[in-house]
Amino acid sequence: MGFVEEQLPVRYLGIPLIGTRMLVRDCNKLVEQVKARVQNWKHRALSFAGRLQLINSVLQSLQVYWCSVLLLPKTTIKDIGKIFKGFLWSGGDLRKGSAKFAWKTMCRPKEEGGLGIRSLQTWNEALLSRQIWRLFTTKDSLWTWGWDGRFPSLQLQPLPLLQTNKDDGIYWQDLNGNQAEFTPTQVWKDIRLVSPGVSWYKVVWFKHNIPSHAFILWLATHDRLMTHERMLIWHNSTIMQCMLCKMVPDSTPHLLFECQYPREVWTIVCTMCNFQTSDINLHHIIANQIPRLQSNHIQIDIERLALAATVYFIWRERNSRHHNGSTIPHAKLAMEVIKTLEARLCGIPLKWSAPMEDLCKRWKIPRPSNWPPPDNINLDT
Repeated sequence: MGFVEEQLPVRYLGIPLIGTRMLVRDCNKLVEQVKARVQNWKHRALSFAGRLQLINSVLQSLQVYWCSVLLLPKTTIKDIGKIFKGFLWSGGDLRKGSAKFAWKTMCRPKEEGGLGIRSLQTWNEALLSRQIWRLFTTKDSLWTWGWDGRFPSLQLQPLPLLQTNKDDGIYWQDLNGNQAEFTPTQVWKDIRLVSPGVSWYKVVWFKHNIPSHAFILWLATHDRLMTHERMLIWHNSTIMQCMLCKMVPDSTPHLLFECQYPREVWTIVCTMCNFQTSDINLHHIIANQIPRLQSNHIQIDIERLALAATVYFIWRERNSRHHNGSTIPHAKLAMEVIKTLEARLCGIPLKWSAPMEDLCKRWKIPRPSNWPPPDNINLDT
């Protein structure tokens, strides 16, 4: 017949077929695929936010097929996680001291203070649950026949009779006891380790945020910006003074916004954005924004964008002074923040109203083409 007899292990559809349990060496191909993809991006100038997006959208998708049919060894999961950490924090291989968080913290949803990266071990178990689900929902599949032959007791499991006047069905019950549609995503939500939510989640992560700014603000809320105060945890050295005022030690609370330079920048930005705040502490500023998050008004987005952009540019100015010795006057830095906000607001779809008309004039936003002509506007609307 022209068939060639081979011996296990062999590869079928890209994954190994073996006669024993999965070993680490059987998954080396998957690890190499992830490494190769990271190598293609290693020398590109990517921000933290850009790397995070690539991890969530590209790197994690590489393992979906493997995780759907195989239970990966813990060593393989650890090796892939190390590649993810190295790429996120170092742009390549993980350098000592560069990781700012424990991996399990980053694998929390953003609502719980993490970065929304799914734990590979939990996601592997959730995807494999689909195979168990098929044993009870598709009795006529080849997959079910194979397991029925190996475990005859499965054939003796009757489907429950719920209501005689309706077709029987099997549904997934979530952690709250509610009936839900079975999906691997739903299973993942129910089997993962749940952490307490954070109240500032929507201040940092919202629909119209600027990702690179949101990431730096996320670091700042966790006090993980690499100020000299943080670096002293790993290296004993002389305390470095603030690069902006040269008066007190370099730390996140001082930088945001106890120092005079950032405070003057923030005051100008608040005035230009038409809101006032007397707080000089980042956490107090965030706490004051939280009660207003229920509103969908564009002004709330402006305040959140302004805070994230100000934190981002102040952190960039601090690093520029430290590494390059270059300085920018506080008024000029504030105008950079304002120009960034103007550019972002131009990309947000706006519905016409009289207040929106005023907002477009104030921020120099071009009037959308679907708005009524200015001559036909009733300003009392």
